Amino acid sequence: MQTDPDVPLEDNEILRRLATLPGGWTLEGDAIARAYPTTGWKASLMLVNAIGFLCETAWHHPDITLSWGRVRVSLSTHSAGGVTARDLELAERIEALATWTPQGGALEGVPPGSSHAILEEPPEAS
Repeated sequence: MQTDPDVPLEDNEILRRLATLPGGWTLEGDAIARAYPTTGWKASLMLVNAIGFLCETAWHHPDITLSWGRVRVSLSTHSAGGVTARDLELAERIEALATWTPQGGALEGVPPGSSHAILEEPPEAS
């Protein structure tokens, strides 16, 4: 069954879908939210810019709080007055983007323990 992207979802459906999403997304009132601990100001800016590109391309815009060592993302479909399928799908995309690391390919990725790391802690396994 296709969910109407303009209709707010019931809390139990939101919680069910969040349980399948890695990373610690939570339901907070009429929004879903997640904080990403980063390694500092430069890393926070880079993460916000990457999320911004993704959201602009999707044409669905979160509330983002940027600080030294932390980026907080909050998603809600304001026109619908709550969390919709749009928010959950975008949360999945943001999570995949923010926690992506190259594995098993030609790309090496940032070496463990490097000062160039973006997230403070490694992505959580699901």
